[in-house]
Amino acid sequence: GLLASLGKVFGGYLAEKLKPK
Repeated sequence: GLLASLGKVFGGYLAEKLKPK
């Protein structure tokens, strides 16, 4: 659903933000 899609996108965004370059 929409929430699941948003959660996946937000989770990926957080992972990229927190992941050391």
